[in-house]
Amino acid sequence: MPGNEPAPVTEANLAKMNGEIYIEEPKEKGNSSPPVSAKTSMSLSQRAMDSMSSMVVRSIIAVNDEPIRLPTKNRKAPLSVATTAVNFRGFVQKSGPLFVFQDAVESTLMWDDWPWTTLWMGIWAVVSLHPRLFLCVPPAIALTIMCNTFFIRFPLTHEDRNKAPCEALRASFNVPDMLREEPRAPPIEPRPVKEGELKYFMHMRDIQNMMRLIIDGYDSISPIVKYLNWSDVPRTLRIFQICIVALIAAYFVAPLIPWRLAAFFGGELVLVAHHPWLKPAMEAVKKQSRDSPSRFKSAQRQHRLKQRLIDMLDEDRLPEFVWQRGWKDVEMFENQRYQPGRRSISNDLNWSPRHLRADERRPWTRGIDGYSVDITAPTDFPLRADDVDYQLDEGYEWIEGENWRIDWGGAWSSVGVDDHGYVYTDASWCHPAPYAYGTDESAPKSPFYWSQDEDDNQSTDMDSDISALAVTRRRRWLRRAITMTVTWEKPQLSESHANVIRATLPLVGEHINEITSLFYKTMFQNHPELIKDLFNRGNQKQGAQQKALAASVAVFASKLVSENEGLPAHLFSRIGHKHAALGITADQYQIVHDNLFYAIVQVLGADTVTAEVAEAWDRVYWLMADMLIKFEKGLYDEAGVEPGKVFRQVKVVQSDKLTDDVTLFSIESTDASKPLPAHKPGQYISVRARLPDGAGQLRQYSLVDDGVKAGRLSFAVKAVSATESAPAGEVSNWLSENARVGTELEVSLPFGDLVLDTASSAPVVLVSAGIGATPMMGMLSRLVHDKSERQIIVLHVDKSAATDAFASQAKQLVSKLSNCRFHSWYAEGTSDDTTTIGEKLNLGKESLPKDALVYLCGSTEFLQAAAKDLKETGIPEDNVQFELFTPNDWLIS
Repeated sequence: MPGNEPAPVTEANLAKMNGEIYIEEPKEKGNSSPPVSAKTSMSLSQRAMDSMSSMVVRSIIAVNDEPIRLPTKNRKAPLSVATTAVNFRGFVQKSGPLFVFQDAVESTLMWDDWPWTTLWMGIWAVVSLHPRLFLCVPPAIALTIMCNTFFIRFPLTHEDRNKAPCEALRASFNVPDMLREEPRAPPIEPRPVKEGELKYFMHMRDIQNMMRLIIDGYDSISPIVKYLNWSDVPRTLRIFQICIVALIAAYFVAPLIPWRLAAFFGGELVLVAHHPWLKPAMEAVKKQSRDSPSRFKSAQRQHRLKQRLIDMLDEDRLPEFVWQRGWKDVEMFENQRYQPGRRSISNDLNWSPRHLRADERRPWTRGIDGYSVDITAPTDFPLRADDVDYQLDEGYEWIEGENWRIDWGGAWSSVGVDDHGYVYTDASWCHPAPYAYGTDESAPKSPFYWSQDEDDNQSTDMDSDISALAVTRRRRWLRRAITMTVTWEKPQLSESHANVIRATLPLVGEHINEITSLFYKTMFQNHPELIKDLFNRGNQKQGAQQKALAASVAVFASKLVSENEGLPAHLFSRIGHKHAALGITADQYQIVHDNLFYAIVQVLGADTVTAEVAEAWDRVYWLMADMLIKFEKGLYDEAGVEPGKVFRQVKVVQSDKLTDDVTLFSIESTDASKPLPAHKPGQYISVRARLPDGAGQLRQYSLVDDGVKAGRLSFAVKAVSATESAPAGEVSNWLSENARVGTELEVSLPFGDLVLDTASSAPVVLVSAGIGATPMMGMLSRLVHDKSERQIIVLHVDKSAATDAFASQAKQLVSKLSNCRFHSWYAEGTSDDTTTIGEKLNLGKESLPKDALVYLCGSTEFLQAAAKDLKETGIPEDNVQFELFTPNDWLIS
């Protein structure tokens, strides 16, 4: 029929097909050139033939040039120019339905016909909420096609057109007549378009656009592939870890997801997202909120969350020895200044350290305020963080293989940072903001400031009074430094001082008890707060503290002047950890010095303590004090706190009675933003109890948990009754009687050097008596957590099974280890395979491995006996560590 004839291929139709403006050139006399489109003067056939010829020629050249490299595949025909031409022609002719479907989908998504799109939203709502209806989709599609083609095959007659719709349909859909008579219209047969028809070139246009979509899709995906194929190892490893976690989480979360609702909302959102009104509405909202300070506050939270996740993944890869020795983050700041360029004021290349002025901070500084001592860098720009020569504090070294990294979280800045970690400031490095105000056209024109409302909620407001431009910026870089292995090197003492010490040491030793007694009495008179909130009054009453100080000074002095003996490192390490758990600071050593030397002069007399003698003993004291101060500073740095700032407010969250006189307490921080840290198995905390007389007495308690997770700490307290030789335990008894769930306490961060060596594979021997089992339980719990296969021997001494607070827990933990032996010695009770009654523990008879690491904790008498027995086993002294909570370490040493 004439109406079904394909449109002729003319320049006008081609221009219309391609959306071009058709221009008909004016005809001149004698010039019969055809009209052309605005795009080109070439005819369509010439362009098509030129393109096809070029493609064929390139194909022939490519195939004939290197046929050997062309791979052959099973089930695939070989490359052939003839086959390519035939297939391409057939694809162009018969790909119409594909592009019709594509156009229909695009038209629906883009709301070209809003009733039609709305209809599909309703259909999707019904089908997604009732998935069984998906089975109805194929027959529904078939029925739709047959209904659309019915009136083409059986068109209405002229008479039927004038009838009512129902009668016209009944007349057309007359089944007997349909089966007996031939339809009035010829059969509908698929007819591919012919070359030269308008639709043929429309299909070529659609194929061209489809190829562009494939190219764009490839270009969009290809940058991501490097994060999955280990081209970028650190990021691929992070993604790998995240995928494992996500896979496990998805396994448990998937059954909980309402998939029908998810499919419903997902499909509806796809259609709503393409609504023509949505984009301008979102742009208006975005424009309105672009300068809102609240979005920067939200960005700050996102940056800190990102940094927290990165830190978790990075710390998970740290070797065990790093955790064992302890580490800290060292910070360094990168500083830049802005200088406008010719092309764009927001070009990041305009920021550079080379623009810094001579009288201001340097490109790399230690502190946020521009402090830059001991930092040097090459003079060429731009600088790299790894080129900076950063001098670490004494006692630290870099972790091998770790470099400087950007602090993306911006916790150091009160206003947060931008996506690159920068904080922008004005010419005087003031008025910070996480955007380049005044110099970046897309950013707000002024910084904002934090304010506090009546309900103590933080809010942000624009500081419109500031008209300066952001022309400086800085960001923080971090790098981990590990504590160096502590070596207690003997300090040098001059020969004259050494001779004086040798001569007076016997005299000082003879009167050392008098000196220390007068020292403490005088110091507490001058500084009563020390006996109230620092020194343990029970130890003072027993005289244990005085003996400990006297022994420490005497041991240090004697070792210092001895030519063949070194310092007892374990003794001073234990003192340093104890001081750190008490929050001792360097200025308190001066208090001790002044009162100690006053006591020396008073006891020995001014005629004995001459200027020469005083100078020599002063030198000895400060050598010892400086060693301890330096060591304790390293402990504070490792804990990430300022010297002395070790106490935290906590609350009791669980209390369990283990025996009649032993209670197990679990505590958590009262400030959820500052959880209690993880710790090394075997460490202890100081607990301050506020007694009825107002004194804040301190006592150390070992932690019984494995120390892996931060947040909660557990320790056991044994009530101590008064005896003839010792007073009652003030702190322990107060905790046993008054501490309940909800009780708030003040505790220190974990310290202590009786620490399980988790990096070693040597056998482990845990020996304890009474409540001394507490650090052993922490070590045993850690070995169970690590699924250790080391040889482990657990030996415990107690009065009876009823007084053994951790008997059942120890047996449970031992049962989870593959190579562990457990035995108890009780004074009374019933013996069995793991229990001996009425006998004393003799470590010399226990067949301990010669290379074992031995950990001891108990009373002074118990440890003295154990140390004596261990000498018979042949275990090196360096392999033996011990802990007791009285100042009697010198007796064991």
